[in-house]
Amino acid sequence: MNVVDSSAWLSFFAGDENAEIFSQPIERIGALIVPSITITEVFKCVFRQCGEDLALECVAQMEQGQVISLDSSLAISAASYGI
Repeated sequence: MNVVDSSAWLSFFAGDENAEIFSQPIERIGALIVPSITITEVFKCVFRQCGEDLALECVAQMEQGQVISLDSSLAISAASYGI
């Protein structure tokens, strides 16, 4: 499973120098997990910089992965796992 944070998504969408590195986990759709908070963060940033249409296109691509609602219980479990 691959979880990609908002900064990696933004790098991927911007096509910057790290985009190729992040494209590998992002393009493995079957293994991609997208926390709902990541969609919020990416939408907000892209909307502010490029407008709603592009922000919605980015979200549509993100939603190709398995979107997971991040509640407090899951957030604590995820944080504990990463320690």
